[in-house]
Amino acid sequence: MADILKWLAMGCTICGAGMTAADLGRRATGWGFAVLAAGSAFWLTSAQMERESQLGLTNIVLLVLNAAGVYRWLVRKAPSAG
Repeated sequence: MADILKWLAMGCTICGAGMTAADLGRRATGWGFAVLAAGSAFWLTSAQMERESQLGLTNIVLLVLNAAGVYRWLVRKAPSAG
């Protein structure tokens, strides 16, 4: 099961990073952060299953940062220009 989670985590991490880096607009960037957050959750789950504390701790931090990205780009209203 941990191997499946690691493959899902890898796919989400690559896809989310590509979506975020592409800078295709506010919604696409926000969804990139959401996909990255899913990847962090998969990494965190597999790390707990295999007792990899460094990987787990790293992905707790990344999950929080990605959640902040989701809030900034999908939840919070865009700042008005001017």
